[in-house]
Amino acid sequence: MPASKSTIDFLALYPEFTLSGGLREGTAPIQVKALANKLAPGLPSPPDNLEITQFFFSANPKYKRFEIEGEVVNLWSLDLGSLGSFSIESLYLYLNYSPQATEMLFRGELDIIGKHFILEAENRREKSGRQTSSEWIFRGALAE
Repeated sequence: MPASKSTIDFLALYPEFTLSGGLREGTAPIQVKALANKLAPGLPSPPDNLEITQFFFSANPKYKRFEIEGEVVNLWSLDLGSLGSFSIESLYLYLNYSPQATEMLFRGELDIIGKHFILEAENRREKSGRQTSSEWIFRGALAE
């Protein structure tokens, strides 16, 4: 049976010159191996099961602003023998940039020996005049 095709919607607005797009809701995830083979043939292929399940972007070059969001699932697994396994189930990235402020969020979902964890790292930067402030926030939780 052939793989389902992923659909990415794209929108450009003029005269504002805003671009946006993303993986259409309800469409098949993007197969990372197929994408990598099309964009960079000849390079070592990623694992077969990697999928991009969320993808969104928006950009306004006039105001130097952009936003990108995405999630990759089925990343990596390591068999630990009788202890069980360690796997990175998903990685999520959100980035919102403008000359005045930047916000980044990284989130990973891990499974370690049958326990499910969520780890997050968030960075916020704001610029006001000549001063720039920045902070990192780290969170982790045992998920049920």
